[in-house]
Amino acid sequence: MKIFVQGQGTVSLGEGDFLAQGGEASLYVRGDVAYKIYTDPARALAASKIAELSAIDDPRVIKPDALVLESARGRSIGFTMRYLRDSYMLCQLFARAFRDRHSITPAMSVALVRELAARVRSIHRAGVLIVDLNEMNFLVDRSFSHVHAIDVDSYMTPHHPATALSPNVRDPLVRGADFSELSDWYAFAIVSFQLLIGVHPFKGTHPSVPRLSERMRQGISVLRSEVRMPPVAYPLSHIPPELVRWYRSLFEEGKRSEPPRSISPPHVQVVPVVLGAAADLTIDLLWELPQPVMRALGTRAGLWMSCADGLYLDGRRMAQSAGAAMALTARSERPVLASLAPSGAVELYDPLGRLRLETGLVAEALSECDGRIHLKCGDKLLELVLHEVGASVVATTRLAAPVHAHATHLGDGVVVQRLLGATYLSVLSRGLHRQLRVPELDKSRVVHARAEGDVAMLLVEERAQYRRAVVRISSDGYDLRFETATATSNIDFVVLESGVCVSRRDDGDLELFPTRVGSASMRICDGKALGDGRLGQHQGKVLCFRGARVYRIATT
Repeated sequence: MKIFVQGQGTVSLGEGDFLAQGGEASLYVRGDVAYKIYTDPARALAASKIAELSAIDDPRVIKPDALVLESARGRSIGFTMRYLRDSYMLCQLFARAFRDRHSITPAMSVALVRELAARVRSIHRAGVLIVDLNEMNFLVDRSFSHVHAIDVDSYMTPHHPATALSPNVRDPLVRGADFSELSDWYAFAIVSFQLLIGVHPFKGTHPSVPRLSERMRQGISVLRSEVRMPPVAYPLSHIPPELVRWYRSLFEEGKRSEPPRSISPPHVQVVPVVLGAAADLTIDLLWELPQPVMRALGTRAGLWMSCADGLYLDGRRMAQSAGAAMALTARSERPVLASLAPSGAVELYDPLGRLRLETGLVAEALSECDGRIHLKCGDKLLELVLHEVGASVVATTRLAAPVHAHATHLGDGVVVQRLLGATYLSVLSRGLHRQLRVPELDKSRVVHARAEGDVAMLLVEERAQYRRAVVRISSDGYDLRFETATATSNIDFVVLESGVCVSRRDDGDLELFPTRVGSASMRICDGKALGDGRLGQHQGKVLCFRGARVYRIATT
């Protein structure tokens, strides 16, 4: 496709430049420039709106740069903007599993809330309103230090109305299109609350008002004692006192104001938790470690567990350094820790030998599955191969699969690719590479994805609505079902060798179903006693990791 960029000339965009496709436009990338091309040219951004958006002087607001035309004298069909590489959608940080694996602390979350507030203030200084201030319209850099605003073309400028608004952030006091800076701050409150606590402030369970939209209208937030928060939520102590007062004023008293400019880090006290009793489950404590378990990986020798203070094997401390993704050597299943530096450099560490391993590798994303590490490097998916040479470990790579350079999401055990709008899953679990064409996902954006055994689960978003996609895979194909979800839903499940998948639902219950394609069997167990614990497995048994305690659970 040939296009003309105003002030620059002709540019040819091909399949290799494709990034994503939405309901109204397609995105392409060439170098550090992104091109937004509208499906319907009548909806293309006007030059006058680009001029009004240019008043925003914040470099972390990714605004339109130049008009894209059909030809030198043709009509407008889109615009260019800066392309931000190696970043996460803000909504990815809502999920507890993501925060645990990336060691995102409450203090880091508060710092990101300050960053988000700084973006909003810089946009308001330019006389512009965001209106659709939702979690999908911001990106966070790989160091989790900076927030960038995207989808700026939907903003409200002095002579152009807003073009989008998610109902989950809409101020219930606004009538019609009477938006203001204060309605932006209401939406900011919704998003920042999720960044701190991991749930929408009106998401909980109320005894008499079941609908979220009605609780928003009545001001019944999770700050009220009669509202029960979902088990995945963090304690309210993670919110700084200044923001607690502001949230109460906003959500419950109907007062609209800017957030406090000074926000202190929260004083979070870690309180040991013990799992309660459950009618459907037997729960046995296996180990209690000094620090919360961040990752776990089963081997023939036992269960390796990574904590902030070291690496443990069946509760015994074996090494000091931990906290990163874990891979295993093929011969003796010796653990190696892998992580990505903010620069993209692949860092490997042998905790037993206390040695850093040289790789020279640079990657855009890293995932772990079955003791194996995969790296996305441009248009290649590489698998890390760990060789034991005497007492040392040597790291090499092998090509696992070619992938699209831009339109690829790397999850644990699964790759999601959007090839000119067509969605493909590449499932990498059990050492296999199985690719599926999944048209049911063509119109969705992937937030999280994970595969284990013959099951893949994805949290996807389409038009501000979230769903959990459950895919079961066989040699003959797949089946798929959708479950209602939210931006803060976790992907938490295990697949046992017996052919049973055990999954946590948003309400805390456990869902047990066969991994066999076509089976309609399902059992729901009361798993609320597990609280915010996450699932794992070892030697055919289901485990629950909650804080520093590790439990074995079984259905009764």
